[in-house]
Amino acid sequence: MLVSEALNGKMDKRKASKHQPEPTAKRVRRDNETQTPRTQTNPGPSTAPDTQAAPTQQLPADGARDDQQTTRQEPQAGPSQQEPTPQPPPQLQPGPERKLDVEPPHASETNLDKEHPELPGISDTILRKISERLGSEWQRLATHLGLSAAEIEHILMDDPGQTENQIFNMLAEWRRKQRDVLCAALMKIGKTDIVEDLKDLSDPVLRMISEKLGYVWRKLATHLSLSAAEIDCIVMDDPGQTENQILNMLVEWRCKQREVLCTALMEIGRRDIAEDLIGISDLDLRMISAKFGSEWWKLATYLSLRPTMIERIVMDDPGQTESQIYQMLVKWRRQQSTSTDQRDVLCTALMEIGRRDIAEDLIEAEVGGAREQSRQRRTTSSERRGQGDVGHRDKSHQEVQERGAKEQSKLLCTSSSEGQRQNQQEAGGTHQDIQKETMQSSEDHGLIGSTHQKPGHGPVVSIKGENCPVIVGDANHSTFNFNITVESSRFPKVSIATDVTRQGGEDRGMNDVLRIALTTLHRTEGKEYVLEQISAILKSCDGELEEVISGSVTFVVRFKSREGLNKLWSMYTTGELAKKLTKILITDELTTEDKSDLAIKATIPESDYDRACKFFDELEKDLQKDEEDSSSVEEVQHTQLGESSTATTAYSSDPTEYDEDRCEEKVKTSFITTGISDPVLHKISERLCSEWRKLATHLGFSVAEIERIVMDDPGQTENQIFNMLAEWRGQQSTSTDQRDVLCTALMKINRRDIAEDLFVLDINLASLDF
Repeated sequence: MLVSEALNGKMDKRKASKHQPEPTAKRVRRDNETQTPRTQTNPGPSTAPDTQAAPTQQLPADGARDDQQTTRQEPQAGPSQQEPTPQPPPQLQPGPERKLDVEPPHASETNLDKEHPELPGISDTILRKISERLGSEWQRLATHLGLSAAEIEHILMDDPGQTENQIFNMLAEWRRKQRDVLCAALMKIGKTDIVEDLKDLSDPVLRMISEKLGYVWRKLATHLSLSAAEIDCIVMDDPGQTENQILNMLVEWRCKQREVLCTALMEIGRRDIAEDLIGISDLDLRMISAKFGSEWWKLATYLSLRPTMIERIVMDDPGQTESQIYQMLVKWRRQQSTSTDQRDVLCTALMEIGRRDIAEDLIEAEVGGAREQSRQRRTTSSERRGQGDVGHRDKSHQEVQERGAKEQSKLLCTSSSEGQRQNQQEAGGTHQDIQKETMQSSEDHGLIGSTHQKPGHGPVVSIKGENCPVIVGDANHSTFNFNITVESSRFPKVSIATDVTRQGGEDRGMNDVLRIALTTLHRTEGKEYVLEQISAILKSCDGELEEVISGSVTFVVRFKSREGLNKLWSMYTTGELAKKLTKILITDELTTEDKSDLAIKATIPESDYDRACKFFDELEKDLQKDEEDSSSVEEVQHTQLGESSTATTAYSSDPTEYDEDRCEEKVKTSFITTGISDPVLHKISERLCSEWRKLATHLGFSVAEIERIVMDDPGQTENQIFNMLAEWRGQQSTSTDQRDVLCTALMKINRRDIAEDLFVLDINLASLDF
C-alpha cells in the first residue's frame, strides 16, 4: 500500500474517531474483555442519548433532507443507476426493505462467497507479533494512533512491568476504537438496529451489514471518510450488485486500519515492522510489473482476481501494460493477510505460469530484508533486557527447559519450532506463523487415530518428485515430500520439530532467515542436500525421511523397526540429536555473523513416540498370535501309505513381507471403522476457500448451522471448514457413504480436483497425499 494512501487513511480515521466519545471505547473494551457474547449497551447512543436520539425520532424529515443533499453529490460519486436513491420512503418502511433482504441474499450470497475471499482485518496474531518486536517506543506509537495520555497510563497500570502485554493491549484498544467509529456512523444515518448486532468487524458481521443496509450505504461510506472517487470505484467494480458494493466498501474501510497502523509505525522509525505488515513492498511490485508482459492476465487469474476487476484495471489504464500489472498486484496485495502469505502465494503463482525467474528474484529480495529484521529484533531484545522487561516468550522458554521432554511435546510449536524452521528454510519451507501447528503423527495415514488443527493457514505447496521437485499448488507454507516407499508409508511416523535459539531463547528473525536459506539451498543444491545431511542421521536409526514441513521446520520420519525408533529417542533425550542438527543447519548460508550463540532445539512430541511404540506392540502381539496359529497342524491320514503326515499352514517366511501385510490389514480395518479420517478432512480444509459455505449447503447444513460454525471460530476459515466437515462426518453411517456424499457435493461446487484426490482412499489409503 502506498505510504500516501496510508497517510490519507490515518487522517480520515482521526476525523472519523472524533464522532465517538472516549468513554464508549472503554465500555466496549470492558465488554470484549469479559467476552460478553452480545453488546448489552449501545456504544453509540449510550454515551450521548440526548444528541443521538433526536435524529432518530426525526428521521423522516432529516432523512429526506440528507437524501436531497446526497442526490446533488451523487453524480460525482456514482453512476446513473443510483438515480432512484433520492426517494426516502423505502428507508423508512422496514417491511419492504426486509423482503428485499430475504429474497436476494441466496443469489447474492453465492456471489459473495465466490467473489470475496475472507479478508481479515488486523488479527490478534498480527498484533501479538508486533508487540513481540516493539520495545519502549510503543508509547510513541500509541500517541500516533490517537490514544490519549490517560489511556496509555491506564494500560501501563493494568499490566505493570509486562511490556509485551502492554503493547498488545494498546494495539487491541486502538483496534476496538474502529468498531466505535462504525457504530457512530451507523447511528448518524439512523441504522440503530444494525448497531445492536455489531459485535466486531469480522467478515460475517460485515456481510450482515451489507444485507441489511440498502441504498443508504453511500451516506455511510461518506461518514466513514471514504472519498467520492473511492465510492465510485467500488460501484464500478460491481455494477448493479448492491450487496457486493456495500461489502466492498466496508472491507475497504476496514483495510484502512492496517494502513493507519503502518503509517504510525513508520513515523516512529519502525519501517521494518510496517513493511512486514504491509507485505510485499511497492518496489517489489514495480520490479515484477517491469518484467511482465501480456501474460499478466494469467497471473491475475492464478491470484484469484475476478474477471470484472481485471477488465476494470484495463479500462482505467488503456494501453499501459506496466501500470495495469502494478495496479492488479496492488489490489491483490490488499486482499492478503500477512507478508509471508503474500510472498508465498505470489511466488507459487509465478511458478505456475512459468516465470520462475521472477519468483527467484522475489525470494532473494526477501533474504536481505529478513536478515536486517533479525538485527533489529536483536537490538530490541537487548533494549528490553536492559530495562528489565521480560516478555512472556522468555518465560515460556525457561518453563520448557524445566519441564523436560514431555512438556516440550505439549508446547511443540513454541519450543520446537526454532529448529524446525531452520530445517525448512534449507528445505524450502515458508511460513513462520505456524508455530502452534500440532505435529502430525502416525494417525495421519489412518493407522491408529487422528491429529488436530493447523489454525489459520491455507493450502499447502507440495514439492514432490524423485530428484527434481516442482511446485504444484497455492499455499501459505511449503512441504517437501520425498519419494517415500509404499512399504515405509505403512509404518508409524514421528515428527522432529526444530527451532533456532540464541542464548537459549527463540530467535524469530533467524528462523525467518533460515526458512529462506533452506529455499535457496534447495534451489541451488537440489533435494539431495537435505537428504544427505539429514537422512544420514535418520537412516542410522532405521528411519526414512518422508517430508519437511515449513513454518516451524519439521522433519517427518517413518520408522520401520522398534530398535531404530528407540535409538532416535535416545539421541533426542540425551541432546545428541540437537547437536547434530545444529552442526548441519547453523552454517554460513544461514548467516555470516557470529554463530557461537546460535543453536538448534529439537522437539519430538511424546505422543508420536508413544503411538509408534503402541503400533509396534500391537504388531508384535499379532505376529506372535499368528505364529501360534500357524504352528497348529492338521494331520491328514494317508490310508494308502498306512502312515500319517501333517500339512502345515503358515505365512511367508519373510518377516518384512508379513509385517507389511499386517500393517495393510490394520489400515483397512481402521478406515472401515472410522470413515474419513481427520487428516483427510484437514487436507480438504486447507484447499477449500470461501466456497465452503456452498459445500456445507450441499451437505445439508442450514444457514443457522453455518452461522453457528462461523461464530464458534471467527476469522479462522480453515478451522471453520474442518469443524463443518467433522460435524457432517458424525452424521454419516459408513465410510463409503461419506466418500460418495462428499465427492458428489464437491463436484457440485466445481471442486473436482479435491473429489478426485478423495478417491485415492480407495486405492491406497496408507500413502494418501493430496
